[in-house]
Amino acid sequence: MDVDAALQSQIRNIETTYGKPLDYWFAVIDASGLTKHNQVVAMLKADHGLAHGAAHRVSLLARQRDHAGVTAPPDPADALRWRESRTPAAARCPPR
Repeated sequence: MDVDAALQSQIRNIETTYGKPLDYWFAVIDASGLTKHNQVVAMLKADHGLAHGAAHRVSLLARQRDHAGVTAPPDPADALRWRESRTPAAARCPPR
């Protein structure tokens, strides 16, 4: 399974497990007023019962959506490529 397929699978699993689409979780994050990743993750875990990995992924996708005032791609699987296209090459981890 490639990275895109794994990300899409994780997103489907989050939506299935918690019974809400990503847009719902984005609205929860927006309504919270929290902006720091660790605070958003803690809130999603404590107030909504998300597992750490699910809360982490939802927070990252929400941040990518808001990054620099640019809307994230409509296909969540494209979010990883979208983020990488905005990260300077020097800041990226080298391929394994």
